[in-house]
Amino acid sequence: MSKVVVSIFSQVRDHLKADDSVNNTVYFRPYEDICAFLENYAAQEEGQKKRMVWLSKGCSQGLANLVPSAQRIMELSPVALLKAVKNPTELEGFKQCHVR
Repeated sequence: MSKVVVSIFSQVRDHLKADDSVNNTVYFRPYEDICAFLENYAAQEEGQKKRMVWLSKGCSQGLANLVPSAQRIMELSPVALLKAVKNPTELEGFKQCHVR
């Protein structure tokens, strides 16, 4: 993976004090521009291939339809997989929250 684009509201970006990019790998875009960005990004080619777009399974049908189905990746993202890994403190918290 060479590039990640995150669409966020400007208020969130201001709160995070985020620049337009982090290490030229993660790029922040205004949420209001997501539809136009997805259409344009999916239409561009890298070499001889169309770009692939990783979308969340929970994204709206409207957003998913902006990207041709052959270019969509609708699987768990590496971020979701990493969030599923719990450390010992989190595991103990899960156990304790069910004890009465």
